[in-house]
Amino acid sequence: MKGIVVLLVGLVLAGCQTTGVRGDLSTVKKPAAMQIGYDSANLFRDQFAVDSAVWHVANEGKTRVRSAVAQGLREAGYEVVETFDATTGVPDGSNTVAVSSVDNGGLVVVTIAVNGELLSRGYDMEGGQPVTAWSRRLP
Repeated sequence: MKGIVVLLVGLVLAGCQTTGVRGDLSTVKKPAAMQIGYDSANLFRDQFAVDSAVWHVANEGKTRVRSAVAQGLREAGYEVVETFDATTGVPDGSNTVAVSSVDNGGLVVVTIAVNGELLSRGYDMEGGQPVTAWSRRLP
């Protein structure tokens, strides 16, 4: 029961943000980050046509999770521009994918902001396996 409460609190906190980082994505190890990235790419395949747009992944902290999301999208056939600092211009007409998280005692809730919508999912921090379904919220 306590785990469910922690999960719900994490999802609520994730829904309150639009961009930026809450928690520390840099603590997620590479295998887990790659799993999260590929899972995010699967979400995109279900929601957006591959040729629908250029996607911009802002990776100012150079975290493994953000890089894995960008890589997963590239490998799925999406055109992705990944930027590493705020001074780099965003490509005209691109859709920004902002990846942020809440670290909640071994649970990482990843929130992806796409086209004004927030999509959140909880993951196990060690293995990167999803522990919740994707949830959609309007900011």
